[in-house]
Amino acid sequence: MRMKRSSFTYFAFSFLLILLYACISGSDSETSYNTSSDTGTITFALSLQEAPSNDADRHAAQQIDCADIKSVEGHVYDENNKLLVSGGPWECEAGEGTISGVPAGENRKVVVLCKDSSDDICHLGETIGITVIAGQSNTAGTITLSPNYQVFYTSDIFPADYIDQKWDEGYSITSVAYGDGMWAVVMSQGTDFGYQGWATRSEFSMLDDFIYLYWDEGYRISDLAYGNGLWAVVISQGTNYTDQYWDSSDIYPEELIYYKWDEGYYITSLAYGDGTWAVVMSEGTQYTNQGWQTSTDFPSDYINEKWAAGRYITSLIYGDRWAVVMSERTVWYTDQWWATRYDFPSDFIYVKWAEGYSITSLTYGDGIWAVVMSK
Repeated sequence: MRMKRSSFTYFAFSFLLILLYACISGSDSETSYNTSSDTGTITFALSLQEAPSNDADRHAAQQIDCADIKSVEGHVYDENNKLLVSGGPWECEAGEGTISGVPAGENRKVVVLCKDSSDDICHLGETIGITVIAGQSNTAGTITLSPNYQVFYTSDIFPADYIDQKWDEGYSITSVAYGDGMWAVVMSQGTDFGYQGWATRSEFSMLDDFIYLYWDEGYRISDLAYGNGLWAVVISQGTNYTDQYWDSSDIYPEELIYYKWDEGYYITSLAYGDGTWAVVMSEGTQYTNQGWQTSTDFPSDYINEKWAAGRYITSLIYGDRWAVVMSERTVWYTDQWWATRYDFPSDFIYVKWAEGYSITSLTYGDGIWAVVMSK
């Protein structure tokens, strides 16, 4: 069991664009280019958005401090967000980048990522619509790098130390999942959560004592997952849930859901493990309507149908089948994408982060990772 030791306030950022001009070094001072008949080179400059804490700092900020940026790397995608080639790493101070071996064609996209000392993405940016001519150096102009407010981490054990580190840096747990032999945790800045805690237990019913221990202090269940023989629960202050009900069943809890809907509760967490479905239903969600579907195949048609009706994915899980929950009046976001990948969907996440989306659901099942990105 772990509890968060500090809370945070999310600040609105006012950004200052500053161009960094320098040279990328190859061997000594030379830069090499790929001149094959079917590939070209993309070059770009970088500007970095910073967020000084007050007007005086903003006025005084004339140079970028790259001390917190360990490395910079770039990735090129086609119009379908398929990764084509990567470049780097480069030093932050270089202020520009060159990616060679890019397949010739139109509508290329470049996503640039800055990593900190923990290998988390601390800044990122993108530029789109680049035409790459074979055998030539093609400029992508200047790519503006913005601060990133969400990170993810994977580990073959529950990532307790990483969670502690990110709590101390002002992040909150927003998603936990297990799949393909590893735990994955998503942590975000700018949430309404205050203090948080988590616990793992071998049986779902054993989580009750932990949850009730902090219930009177305003903690509510904000996420639930199962993996590697353990149920994991995250409790948070600041959820705005006025009350909650949770239960488990060896079949999908259809009757319970209908019963609690009639009482004004809505599904806020759904999980499956060891032959058991577990559901958390909450009051105070601000949802006005909700529906769900279970299916043996990924429920893409149902998702598209409900998107068209103004609902958004609020839970997605794979148990003995896929289960998706879609809700109306999701005040936190009004646009979504989803993707499935056999490997952890890092590349899709990076592209959507650069477009301003955040991970709102992550799960593994039927041999694939599924991620939902929202804004």
